[in-house]
Amino acid sequence: MMTHSETQELWALIKEIPVAMLASVDGEIIRSRPMHLIQNEFSGKLWFFTSKSSHKAKEVDRQPAVNLVFMDVKENRYVSLSGDAKITQDSELINKFWAPPASVWFPEGKNSDNVALLEVNIEAAEVWDIRTGKITQLLRIAKAKMNNEIPELGDHKQFA
Repeated sequence: MMTHSETQELWALIKEIPVAMLASVDGEIIRSRPMHLIQNEFSGKLWFFTSKSSHKAKEVDRQPAVNLVFMDVKENRYVSLSGDAKITQDSELINKFWAPPASVWFPEGKNSDNVALLEVNIEAAEVWDIRTGKITQLLRIAKAKMNNEIPELGDHKQFA
C-alpha cells in the first residue's frame, strides 16, 4: 500500500495529463483504450466515467486487474499504475464528478441507467522521468554502447 506522500507525488506527476490508456483483460488478450480523468485530487483511487453496458465494464467485472498509463511525451514523463477496478453507480459519486463534458458521452444526463464510474484502486506504480533532451539522450546511448553499458537517461522509481 502506498503512503500519503507517495500518492501525492504520483498525483503531482499525473494531474496535468488528463488522459490515460486503460488496459484490461478480455479473455486471452489485453485491450487498451483512452480514459479521461474526472477528479481534482488523489488519495489512492482514480475515477473515470464509463457506460455500465460497455465492453470494459464487462471485462473488469470478470477480471478486475487493470493498468493505467499516463504519458507526457513533451516532458518525457511516463507513469504506469496497476490496481483493481470495479464499476459503481453510486449516485453521490456520479453527482460529485459530473461536469458538462460528460454529457457528450451521456446525452440523456447523469441520471441515466447507463451512467457508471470506473473506480481503480491503485496498488503499485512505476515512473520514468527523463529530463534530458533528445541530443543528450542520443549521446548517452552512444557512450553506453561504446562502453558496453546500459545508458542512464533519467529517473526510474517504483511505488508499491
